Amino acid sequence: MAHQRKHTYKLRNIKLVDDSDEDYCAYITNIQLANVRLRPKNQRSYSDIVAYPLELTVREWAKQSGAVLSERIISYEALRRDNTYEKRFKEIDLVYKIAEKHYLVEVKVSSSNKAVPNASKQLRTSYSILSRADFDLGLMIVHINLNYKNVETDFHPFNDNFLDNEFAEIQDKSVLYNYIQLKPHDVFNWGFEKGVIKYENLLPLAIEEADTLHEKRIKRQELKDNQIPQSEWPDELRNEESNNSEEQHFISFSDSESSSVLADKLRAALQNKESGKISKK
Repeated sequence: MAHQRKHTYKLRNIKLVDDSDEDYCAYITNIQLANVRLRPKNQRSYSDIVAYPLELTVREWAKQSGAVLSERIISYEALRRDNTYEKRFKEIDLVYKIAEKHYLVEVKVSSSNKAVPNASKQLRTSYSILSRADFDLGLMIVHINLNYKNVETDFHPFNDNFLDNEFAEIQDKSVLYNYIQLKPHDVFNWGFEKGVIKYENLLPLAIEEADTLHEKRIKRQELKDNQIPQSEWPDELRNEESNNSEEQHFISFSDSESSSVLADKLRAALQNKESGKISKK
């Protein structure tokens, strides 16, 4: 592992806990309540909504190969400016332990070209914390690319045995990662067959959205290349694609008359329970 930046703030009581930890449960409940309060003003994209079941699928897929720890939450205390310590938590999507080495796995479900840099940033943060407790660490990124139809990079074949997959080695900011890029249908179909994913119509909405975002990126670039002032751009192209929240998403649906178009479309998709696989075309 490459050398990391020198620590600049004090931490203590660093450990890995599972999601039944009492303090973590209280922490996550507060986040859920905050998200419910914010929901009317904060629509989620289709990629946000499909990301959680796909992340659950990757966890189940990895468990089939063994060596997956239930303790995937970093619990630690950080020194505040008033010289008191505050308990904090950092979630990791998946933690493998092989021999004495812990592998931290970040799962990214996105159509954005920032997916891998964002995953790298999150893993570096987790590494920075756990390395203080003398963990022997490795870093892995599982990238489920919703924009698979519009990229030229190679995709890795899907193997039922997680550890037998062909992980590539990539380097970002002098840090080495094991990396795999997968087509969403491969993971989604596995999850649907295993019963992890219950509703097969979640994915097409996210794929359609990824295509639309890709077309907008191309149009924006054409306008920039032609030096067209942003004030003259069409309204739908003026705002750059926003970064997806890195927090875990808690999706809820309102039964009120003011429910969003997004929720209405997703509710309709959830009500359609026809069986069968998603087409890979």
